Amino acid sequence: MASKAKQKLKEDAIKDEPSAEASHISMPALTSLLEEHRQAISSAPLYRVLVEIFGDQVLQTPPELDRAHRTLSTKPRQGDKPRTVIVCFHRHQTKELVVRESRRRRNDLKYQGTPIRIYEDYSPDVLEQRAAYREVMAKLYNLGLRPALLYPARLQITDRDGNKRRFSSAGETATFVRSWSAS
Repeated sequence: MASKAKQKLKEDAIKDEPSAEASHISMPALTSLLEEHRQAISSAPLYRVLVEIFGDQVLQTPPELDRAHRTLSTKPRQGDKPRTVIVCFHRHQTKELVVRESRRRRNDLKYQGTPIRIYEDYSPDVLEQRAAYREVMAKLYNLGLRPALLYPARLQITDRDGNKRRFSSAGETATFVRSWSAS
């Protein structure tokens, strides 16, 4: 009984997460760059960094940031992977604009000549659920289909004719892939 209640609470928390973390992004590698230039990790200089990365064409006004901080991990040694910066935008639309543009310019995002990446910030539970689709998504791409991972962990597949199907589990999607491959 207690485990069912615990599972229900966990599922409800994941459903509520979009409103709780809707305006967060994570930016690995930015910490070490800012520390090299002795800049603090705070929302004040970070909005200038975002404007420098994306330019005035994308961010026509400086983004309003509620807060910015490093992830809670030990300070990395020389040569280790840098800590990630978590940024909370005041406006969800601005965060969506930044994420969309970072996807569009995937391998072309640089800050002071160093490549950076920007990701949406999801809870560990959601990341685990989304990871279950990796293998099946690779197969879908190889079949010429266009998979899209929807929040929190649902898969939408668009076939060559533009028809869309949605799946709520990786197992259900794998069954579809097997039947699609056979036909």
